[in-house]
Amino acid sequence: MGLPAKRARSIGVLFQRMADIGTIHNKEQFRHESNEIYSFKRGQIRVPCFRVERFWYLTHGFFKKRDKWGASDLRRAESIMAQHLGLK
Repeated sequence: MGLPAKRARSIGVLFQRMADIGTIHNKEQFRHESNEIYSFKRGQIRVPCFRVERFWYLTHGFFKKRDKWGASDLRRAESIMAQHLGLK
């Protein structure tokens, strides 16, 4: 299941801003979540990511249903990061 075009464009704007400027200061749009995991945020959409040198890697996307992230989404992002870095 993909995102509707309008929502995909809105989150794409955040990716482009990070690529062009290198940072997003608004914590409502980009936030440090845990350890080395950050997330792009737009409404209820979350796209976890991590950084290696100057590159950002997106792990997966999900709709946040509660005030806090589900533990399974955080574990999934950390697992994907560990696989990418060759730690698992």
